[in-house]
Amino acid sequence: MLDSMVTAPTATLSLPSMHAVPLGNSYGGVREWLGVWIDAHYDILARERRAASRQLRAARGMLNWSVKQLAERSGLSCAVIRRLEEYNDTPPASDDLLQTLWITFAGAGIEFTFPLVGKPGVRPQ
Repeated sequence: MLDSMVTAPTATLSLPSMHAVPLGNSYGGVREWLGVWIDAHYDILARERRAASRQLRAARGMLNWSVKQLAERSGLSCAVIRRLEEYNDTPPASDDLLQTLWITFAGAGIEFTFPLVGKPGVRPQ
């Protein structure tokens, strides 16, 4: 396994992880390597199940809600919601605050997804 930090074209840090196994030839040597390269950052989010800002924006967009509408339904302030949505990654928020948003979105029929491989997302329930 190979782990390293890389800078993406968007100037954000990524934590890719490569897992590979050698495929042998008839002489007992290595013919080729077979592997997969994943962004471990999303794997970490999946294990922690912490919503990324893009998920919050997408969920609100799927419902066609304004920031004000989400604030009214969740009991949070517009300023808090804007602050959470402005991050490119996981916002620094308490678990209780994110739970409040999850419950609000779940009540409106939106589910947050955290696949083991790939990026977190949202979808209708």
